Amino acid sequence: MIKLISCDIDGTLLKKGETKLGKEVADALTRLFDEGRHIALASGRSYYSMRKVSESLPFADDVYYICAHGALCIYRGKVLYHKQISIENVLKLARAPIYEGDPIVYYSDKFSYVLAGNTEFLAKLERENVDRLVPIENVYEIKEPIYRIGVYGTEKKPPALAPLPFDIRVCYNEDNWIEYITRYADKGAALSDLQMRLYLSKLDTAALGDGENDLGMFDKAKYTFAARDGDKALCEKAGEVFAEAEDVLKSIAEGARSSEELGVRSEELR
Repeated sequence: MIKLISCDIDGTLLKKGETKLGKEVADALTRLFDEGRHIALASGRSYYSMRKVSESLPFADDVYYICAHGALCIYRGKVLYHKQISIENVLKLARAPIYEGDPIVYYSDKFSYVLAGNTEFLAKLERENVDRLVPIENVYEIKEPIYRIGVYGTEKKPPALAPLPFDIRVCYNEDNWIEYITRYADKGAALSDLQMRLYLSKLDTAALGDGENDLGMFDKAKYTFAARDGDKALCEKAGEVFAEAEDVLKSIAEGARSSEELGVRSEELR
C-alpha cells in the first residue's frame, strides 16, 4: 500500500497561471489523507508561498512541506529538516561584482530579504507570490539561516558565479532569474529524511513531478508519475506519465490498479 505521496506543485498540481489547488486535486488529496496516508508537497517555493497554494485543503496544517528545492521540510510550522547555505557563500554572493546593482533575494524559513530592490521590484515579487518581503540595505541585517538565494538581472539574464563554490549549486536559471541552494539539498534528500521520520521506505512512497529537480524525489519512490509535458529525463525515469494529476491521485485512492502496475509500468505508457 502507498502510505506517503509526495507531489511537486508548479507544473504538476498547478497548471500555468493557477495560484491555488483546483477542487478536483484538493478533493483527491483530501481523500488520500482521510484514508490515513501522508501527504507531502515539494516545491522550489518558500513555505508561506506553499501555504497559500494549499489553503483550500482542510488538512493543510498536516501536510509536510518540502520547500526551497528540498533545503527545508516544515510540518505544523516547525522545521523538521534543513540544509542551509553557508555564511561564507551568503557573503560571497552579496559581494560578487557580476551582481553589482542587481536585486538579490535571501530566503529564510520565515522571510524573504531583498537587497538592492526598489519599489518596482518589490511589487514584481508580490505579483509573483513571493511572501514576507523585508527590504534590507546590507546582508549583515540578516540574523537567521538562509536556504535559497535568488538574483534578478534587471537588464539581462544574470550569469552564474564562476568558479562556482564547491558547496552551492544553481537550482533554477530561467528568464532573468538565477537561484542557488546548497549542493547538499534536493527534494530526494528531504523526502528520504521524511521517510525515516515516518518509519517508511521507498516501497511505501509515490512521487509526482514534472521537472528536472524532481529526479531526486523519484529515486526515493517506487511509484513514480511524471507530467506528460514535463522534463524529458523525468518522463523516461517515471513508471507512468500523466495528463492530469488528479487522475493519478484518484487511481491511488481507488486502488483501481494493482500495486504492481500503479506507477511502475514500463514502456507501453511512454
